[in-house]
Amino acid sequence: MNFSEVFKLSSLLCKFSPDGKYLASCVQYRLVVRDVNTLQILQLYTCLDQIQHIEWSADSLFILCAMYKRGLVQVWSLEQPEWHCKIDEGSAGLVASCWSPDGRHILNTTEFHLRITVWSLCTKSVSYIKYPKACLQGITFTRDGRYMALAERRDCKDYVSIFVCSDWQLLRVRILNHVTWKMITEFGHPATINNPKIVVYKEAEKSPQLGLGCLSFPPPGAGAGPLPSSESKYPETCYRQSKPENRHRNAGI
Repeated sequence: MNFSEVFKLSSLLCKFSPDGKYLASCVQYRLVVRDVNTLQILQLYTCLDQIQHIEWSADSLFILCAMYKRGLVQVWSLEQPEWHCKIDEGSAGLVASCWSPDGRHILNTTEFHLRITVWSLCTKSVSYIKYPKACLQGITFTRDGRYMALAERRDCKDYVSIFVCSDWQLLRVRILNHVTWKMITEFGHPATINNPKIVVYKEAEKSPQLGLGCLSFPPPGAGAGPLPSSESKYPETCYRQSKPENRHRNAGI
């Protein structure tokens, strides 16, 4: 087994690009991009302060570097090394930064989760989303990248809002406070388990028992024939035979 030489690294900031071709690592305020196969340095970028977070865009063409202490985000391009972008959140501060699925928008969460600022690299436009909830994973996207679900906190109530990623407009809001959970069943086991085997339980509905007294005879579509024997699946107790009509009485004779 062959090993490469040891590279310097700060705060365990080292990530592969989504296409698997590049490796990005940080050494204080420097961003180093290497070729995965040869480990040769392809690009070396210098940021304004010590890097605290890095993230590749989905197409592996851009990489962002977040400096939370200064409220700054710098974006670098692999295709055009001379191009770069700087985002300054100012007095609002910065606690989180991530890419949108299209790799052309950056979502910055300000301090105290007052808002999320959406920055466009293409149009240089800015959008604001209020009331993000302070939680570990409050933002997620659909697989096709068309919609974003955001956990929100408004007036002491929790919501999940759906946004359209093309224009960041609100599509739907769902309140969660009235949603309650109740226990269906509870399975117990000994405090100490010595048997290495695992028992898996599955919830299954019981098949309802048929009321034999309600079955009709003969079954639909059955032709005329002799009375059922004791081996028939229709018991004799379910067999009902009507009395023959008295034609003379019905005719008034």
